[in-house]
Amino acid sequence: MDALAARLRGQVLASDERQVRSLAFTALLLQLSAIYLLNAIHKDGVTWQQGTVVHYVLHQDRIVTWLGWWVRQHMTLGLSQALTWTALGLEWAIPLALLLPFRMQASRMLAVGLVFALHIGFGLFMNLGVFVPVMLAFAVHLLPSGFWSMLPAQRSLNRIGYKLLARHGVRLLTWSSALGLLRATTPTLRGSRSMLRERMMLVLMIYSAGQLFTDNRVFRHFGNWHQPGWSRMVTDYLQLHQGWGMFAPEAPTEDFNVVVDAVTEDGRHVDLFNEAASPGARAPGLVRRTSSAKIGCSAITS
Repeated sequence: MDALAARLRGQVLASDERQVRSLAFTALLLQLSAIYLLNAIHKDGVTWQQGTVVHYVLHQDRIVTWLGWWVRQHMTLGLSQALTWTALGLEWAIPLALLLPFRMQASRMLAVGLVFALHIGFGLFMNLGVFVPVMLAFAVHLLPSGFWSMLPAQRSLNRIGYKLLARHGVRLLTWSSALGLLRATTPTLRGSRSMLRERMMLVLMIYSAGQLFTDNRVFRHFGNWHQPGWSRMVTDYLQLHQGWGMFAPEAPTEDFNVVVDAVTEDGRHVDLFNEAASPGARAPGLVRRTSSAKIGCSAITS
């Protein structure tokens, strides 16, 4: 925060070359590597081997974007194979680049670039909610310090958005600091609080490693991993699930939609879920009726 405030004032602080070592970065590195490696391992189905995954995914009307809808009209087997195997190759390459023990600065910058390429592609063709921006934000943490030192500071200051931030940023930072919302601290591993932090991180890493063995199919070849009831409750409550296998082992070859078939008092059938949002879109495939309700003008009655 001090460096940002100084830059907004047009000042330049002396660079701080101190290195901070923490298990938190190790956990972040291993977590991202596990996500892509396990996703790649689990994609061993026929649709991945034949290269037809992109073809089937683009016919999932519930998630396809307008660009994906346009592309699927021109999809060929060769194009589907190229896109499918490229995505799978990226998922294999990302953990290798992240865990490369030499030329780490270049390899991690390459890994982050591959993450951006993969997930921007996902976002162009599929509506996946916050998944794409979350994974992009996740990867940025692994950019080495050399990347940030290469960024041209003055060029950023000349951009319109940065000019607006420069006009009001110092005031916002001052107010935030006064309210205790932002606090500049010197990172260090000394002191009891830092030791407690590192020990808690170690416990979390061990727990997550155990969850990896429980949630992923590839580890079941080495034995049946039983998870105690208390551990399942902790995992569900804190959302510590570690099962990674998007469109694995097979891509979905069928589509579905949710239809709410309600009957009004005068006998009309109304789809409460889709009629107002997409009146021209009919539900694909078969419709399985699970429940019904009789509704009046302003309330639903069973």
